[in-house]
Formats: sequence, structure tokens, C-alpha cells
Amino acid sequence: MAKRARAGITASDDADDRLSALPDGVLHTILSFLPARQLVQTSLLSRRWKDLWCSTPCINIDEREFDIGSGRNVQAKKWSKFENFNTNLLLFRSNAASVDKFCLYAHEHNHRDVDKWIRRGIKYCPADLHISVLNDVAFKLPSLGSCFGTLRRLYLSNVSLDNCFAELLSSGSSPLEILELRSCWNYFWDITSHTLKDLFIDSCIHHDAHPLVITAPGLTSLRLNITNTSYADGISVYQTTTLAKATIGIQSPGFFPVDNQRNLLRSLFSVTKLELGSFETKALLVDEFSEFQKFANMRTLLFGEIFLDEGCLDVKLELLGSFIQNAPCLEKLTLYCSMVKEHCEMEWDSKRRSINLQRQNQKAFQCPKLKVVEVLYEDDHHHRLAEFLWVITARLPHASITLTKLR
Repeated sequence: MAKRARAGITASDDADDRLSALPDGVLHTILSFLPARQLVQTSLLSRRWKDLWCSTPCINIDEREFDIGSGRNVQAKKWSKFENFNTNLLLFRSNAASVDKFCLYAHEHNHRDVDKWIRRGIKYCPADLHISVLNDVAFKLPSLGSCFGTLRRLYLSNVSLDNCFAELLSSGSSPLEILELRSCWNYFWDITSHTLKDLFIDSCIHHDAHPLVITAPGLTSLRLNITNTSYADGISVYQTTTLAKATIGIQSPGFFPVDNQRNLLRSLFSVTKLELGSFETKALLVDEFSEFQKFANMRTLLFGEIFLDEGCLDVKLELLGSFIQNAPCLEKLTLYCSMVKEHCEMEWDSKRRSINLQRQNQKAFQCPKLKVVEVLYEDDHHHRLAEFLWVITARLPHASITLTKLR
């Protein structure tokens, strides 16, 4: 009777375990979302799952699973456990199974260990490679030559890249479509690729005494986040007729002079959607834009952090008007209105306790297709905001104005 009961329980469990009945390919897809430690732990579920992890097409090594700490608080025993785990993971994994994606997230507590894991990941020739090495100094990335022929997406964080990396990009030997560089130390001056479609450069340090030149005729999306003075010589983008979306953020405009901002804008004429963060309105001077090709494809435009802070509101709106009138097909304009509180409170409390209603007679912008203006704001300086809305309504009398508080 006991045997039947046990048999009945087993049969019931098997009947309820529909997940294990799925084909290996489906289970591999599910397992690909797990970091490495959790992935290996699935081998304890049942015999069906015992060796599945060995052939999963995704390897995701993540130091955070081991709670090692950082800096002087690194726990040597936990790092040793992490190192042993990775060694066994890569040793016992099936060499016959292909790897579509290899990810590594780790501090550089031991250079040899991290370098060894990255080199092993490169040998798998994945289509998707993510490397994040956390350290005060950039990590020297091994050569990607052995996997470049299969690479379609490459994400690198806090690594050092020399001219050999740029030469690989321009060699035409890779089908690379997506390139993301975050906080990297770049010792090259050009990015050239005929396959690249999406390029994201965030907070990188440019160590070459030349402008960064981007040549990517197939590029459809460009995102640049400039946070330091290393791009003082500018960024030039060529052959951008396919570029549909561009997002340019400048954490401090002083890091990227007005002439650089203006030259960069010149190369984005084909975009349908443009987002500009912390640009100086001086970069929009109408005299400078008279020689531009019009932004004939632009439908959506977002300006971030240029209104309601220091500077004359009338001048900023005039420059904005000179810019958007070069975009005859513009349909939606989003304005992010930030404030420098100390400045605005002082100016408002002492001088600006009423709205200048005379501004309603100012000349309207000529934007025939612009129907929606979205104003995003964070602060509670309602009088200053009301003045801005009054003026923008007078300049764009045919557009619908919406107001959204973000915080």
C-alpha cells in the first residue's frame, strides 16, 4: 500500500510538471534569463534538468550573486568561491553547444581571473557580448578578433579600447549592428562601420587629440551622453541619411563648446525624432542655420533643460523658433522646463511678481504642421511657469499645449 501511495505521488508530480515536458530548446530559452549561479542550481530540480544548464546558449556571470563587496570591503573567501564557481562553470559546460550570449559583470579584484573569463567568453564566438568590469581604472580588454565575425551586439563598460578595436570595426569582418560603450577609455578617433545600426556612447573618455569621427551609412539610432571635457575637439557624424532617431545629452554645456554642438546638429538633418538635453540655445542661432539643410523629415523634437533657468526667456524662445522653422514637418514639440532654484527664487521674489501680458502680441512661429506642444516641469514656481506658457501660447497659437508635472 505504501508503495502504491509513493507511486501515486510520483505519477501525480510527473503529470503536474508540464514545464519539464517542454523541448530542450524552449527550456534553454527560459534558462537564458537566469544568472549563472541560479542556472546551475536548476540541475537539482530533477533528472530532466540535471544537465540542461551545460548546453544553455546564454552564460551570465554576475558577481552580485555572491555578495562579494567592493573596494576595501572585498571578502577574499567569497571572491575565491566566485572564482572557483566560474572555473567549474566554464570547464564542465558542453563544448558542443553554441553560445549566443555571454555576459560578465564583476569588479577587477583579480585581473588574471577577469581576463581569463573574458577570453573564454570571446572563444565561444557569441552573437551578443556584454562586458562590465567595475574598477577605478579602465580594464584592458583582450582582443575581440576571434569572435568579431559572429558579433551582432556589443556592450562594453569601463574598459580600455585602443586603435585595434577601431580597426576591427572598420575591417568589414563583423555583422555588428548594436554598439554600446559606457564609461570606457577610448584611445581611437574614429568609429567606422557599414553594418552598425544603433550606436550609444555614454560618459566615455576620449583620449585622442582629434574629434571623434563617426562614419556609419546604415546608422538608424544615435545616442550620445557627453559628461566630460574629453570631446573638446568635437564629434563629427558622416553619411547619416538613414539616421531616424538621435538623442544627444550634455551634462554640462561647458564640456562641449557651442561650435561643437552646432556642428553636431548640422549632421543630424535626416532624423525624424530628435532629443536634445542641456544644449545651449546659442547653438541654434538663425544665422548659423541659414546654410543648413532643412530638417525635412523631423516629426518629433524634445528640448531638455533649457527653459526657465538662467538667461532671457525671450531670447531662448526666439532661438527655438529659428530652429523649429527649419523643420517644416514638425508635429510634436516637447519642452522640458528645468529651474535653477536659487536663481529663480531670487529673481522672482525681488522682480517678477506679475506676468508680462504684453508678450501676447509677439510674432508667432511659422510651424504649419505643429499641433502638439508638451511642457514637462518639475518645480513649483507656478508664476514663472505661467509666464512661459503665456509666451509659448502666443508664439504657437494653433498648437495644443499640454502641461505635465514630473515630480
